[in-house]
Amino acid sequence: MSCFVLSGGNFDSRGNVSSHSDYLFVRNGKNQYDFVIAIGQEGPDFKVISLKDYGDLTKEKAIELFEAAGYVVEKSGGIVDGKLTLD
Repeated sequence: MSCFVLSGGNFDSRGNVSSHSDYLFVRNGKNQYDFVIAIGQEGPDFKVISLKDYGDLTKEKAIELFEAAGYVVEKSGGIVDGKLTLD
């Protein structure tokens, strides 16, 4: 299981900042590969989710944790029978 967090901000042509925090959760194993991409709109100040306290998470539990923290799940899915599938 791996989880990557990207936080930052973008500036528009007027100099307004649009902050974001993105999570990429990946769980793989024998004949298994699941992923979740979750987006938050508050940037580095958004609630940090520590997944280490939950052990080996399933995709469903990761989605539950992200949504409870206010993140929006953009995509989730996995590899089934050698083909990428989206939920």
